[in-house]
Formats: sequence, structure tokens, C-alpha cells
Amino acid sequence: MTSPVPLTPPTDNLYKFMAIAGLAIVAASFGFGVAATHDFRTAQWQLDDDEANLAFEVQRASLAIGGGVVLDRTRHAVLAPPEITRRINADSALRERFEALVRQAAEVRRKSERVEQLYREFGRVLHLAEVANLCGCGFTLLGFALWYFKFQRYQDELLRLQVAGAKAAQKGADGT
Repeated sequence: MTSPVPLTPPTDNLYKFMAIAGLAIVAASFGFGVAATHDFRTAQWQLDDDEANLAFEVQRASLAIGGGVVLDRTRHAVLAPPEITRRINADSALRERFEALVRQAAEVRRKSERVEQLYREFGRVLHLAEVANLCGCGFTLLGFALWYFKFQRYQDELLRLQVAGAKAAQKGADGT
């Protein structure tokens, strides 16, 4: 008749897998956070450059026209008072330049909306990365703790007993 055997995993691999998977989750969440930060900052820097170029071109156009053309930075729009608009419409070269500025302002407005969208996504990705990081740390700690307390300390004790038994056997063999 055999005694009932408690339910235990056959090896320690389950615990090691849990711990290593937790470390992989931590590394992946860190990588996703870094990638999201890079994408957002790159888009923001590009938008800043485009806004600066647009402001410079509007200033150049305003000087060429004789003043009056301004850039509304909040709406990314090129504005001109009615008397300047009449002067622009009368000259085809000025009209083409002004229309190019309006198109450039519209492009900057689209990029600005894209950066705002990236910022919202950036917040969600960072939140998700934080949650994944916490879960990964929990898996790692739990996996290593279970591995040590349920498996490794008993293996260490068995090894100590085997070494002590081998030393006693060698001492007995040397003593006879």
C-alpha cells in the first residue's frame, strides 16, 4: 500500500518559467515606454521645426507685401487684413506665395492634431507599461519565492545531507 503523495509539480521549471517570464514582461514594458517616448518626442520636435519655419516664412511674406500678414499660432492660420488681401489678390505672384503659406499652415495644423493624438496615446501606453511592469515584478518575485521555498531549499538540504553522509562514509573508511 502506498502513502498518498501531495500534489507538487514534478520539477522547479514552472517556478523558474514564472520568474523569467516576469523579467521578460518588465523588460518589454520598459521597451514599449521608451519607444512611445521616442515617437512622441520626435513628432513634437518635428512640429516645433515646422512651426518655426512657418513663422519665418510668414514674416518674410509680410515684409515682401509691406506688412500686415500675421500667423495665428493657436489655430495655425495665416491672416491678413482686408486691404492687404486686396493687394495680394491683385498680384498673382503675391497670391501664389500667400496660398502656399495657407497650405503650409494647414499642414502644420494637421501635424499639430497628430501630435495631440500621439500625446493621448502616449499617456495610455505609459499607463499600460506601468501596469505591465508591476505585473512583471509580481510574477518575478512570486516565481523566485515559490521556486526557493517549495523546491530549492529542500534540494539544498538534501545536498547537505548527502555531503555529510559522504564525509561520514569516507571518515569511516579511513578509520578502518
